[in-house]
Amino acid sequence: MKKIVIAMVALGFQGSALAYPYATTCSVEHIIIKTHNGISYPEVEKSTAKLIAYKDEDVKRVEVRGLVIKGVPTNIESPPLSEFFHNDGFREWSYLSDREQFIYYYTSNWLYVEFGGNLKNKEKTNTTDKFLIRNCQ
Repeated sequence: MKKIVIAMVALGFQGSALAYPYATTCSVEHIIIKTHNGISYPEVEKSTAKLIAYKDEDVKRVEVRGLVIKGVPTNIESPPLSEFFHNDGFREWSYLSDREQFIYYYTSNWLYVEFGGNLKNKEKTNTTDKFLIRNCQ
């Protein structure tokens, strides 16, 4: 009986350990959409940042520390994310508003972030910044 109680306590600690943040260092591609004389073109800045996934059961969110925006290291935090399961077995956490979009690919551990205006529109004509945060180690 004592072994069963010890095993249950150990499993309880192991299950609660999943709620702690998971942090990794990732490469970042900052894609800036610039317009000159009415023509839009992308410009890419490369850097690294720390991606933190909060895998709590109640609130799923991500944070990026050290993200370089216009030469300044910045921290960004997502709002609470909704969880989706795809038919191919992949898990995704996401959030979309008119001004920002976060998609965290849980299974492969990478994040897509987009800032701009009118992002819910399929045209997305006012996109200003996109971040691909991946190749995490």
